[in-house]
Amino acid sequence: AYFAEQAYCPMDSVTARTCGPACDATPGVTVLATGGDGAATPHWYIAHDTASQSIVVAHQGSDPANLASLLDDLDVLPSPLNVTLFPQATIAVLVHTGFQLAFQRSVDEIDRVVPSALELYGVSQVQVTGHSLGAAIAILDSVHLAHLLGPSISVRTTVFGLPRLGNPAWASLVDATLSGTNPALIHMSNKFDPMPDLPPQLLGWQHPEGELYIEPGSDDVVNCPGEENIHCALGNLLALDIEDHFGPY
Repeated sequence: AYFAEQAYCPMDSVTARTCGPACDATPGVTVLATGGDGAATPHWYIAHDTASQSIVVAHQGSDPANLASLLDDLDVLPSPLNVTLFPQATIAVLVHTGFQLAFQRSVDEIDRVVPSALELYGVSQVQVTGHSLGAAIAILDSVHLAHLLGPSISVRTTVFGLPRLGNPAWASLVDATLSGTNPALIHMSNKFDPMPDLPPQLLGWQHPEGELYIEPGSDDVVNCPGEENIHCALGNLLALDIEDHFGPY
């Protein structure tokens, strides 16, 4: 969660490791590249983490004060997944247009830096993370990187407050690509956060597997088997609280 939180900080403070408690909680991190404009292209950074011996890719979420950032969220009509970047996808795979466009504006630089960083540090794991809009971009990144880097590199993804990103064919592609031990994908939902219930499932949108849910009242974290589990975020349609979107992450 600290890496996702850092993506909301000014990138110069992330690079200098002066972004406050989130940076203080992750010593031994060297930032290798940053990008984005904090608007139509959310900020992102790539770093080496000594503690986990991995390369970290983190994406900023929506900025409610920035119109261009909000337009990424509102460009909600589904469009075909870019088969140049996702050659393993079929034409049946549809994703949120705004999220895909935001992803495409950063993917070339991330593709350039991540393989060289893996070689430079001699590591074989990539951690990808983000919150909200950043969570959606992070999952697109992960599916793309898993194919690009091949089976010798472990791509693990932990995201927070994930909106629905695509149709059932997309969810199946994510499940097939980010499968494995530990697990390879965790998307965490907090209590009555409305974001995981948007866009609505009834309109053809579907979450992948991998949900962990923070229960109201007890704050227990529970595993949610399957792609959409009525006992987790899916069951919150009549009780929503936007404040829950911001954590306790």
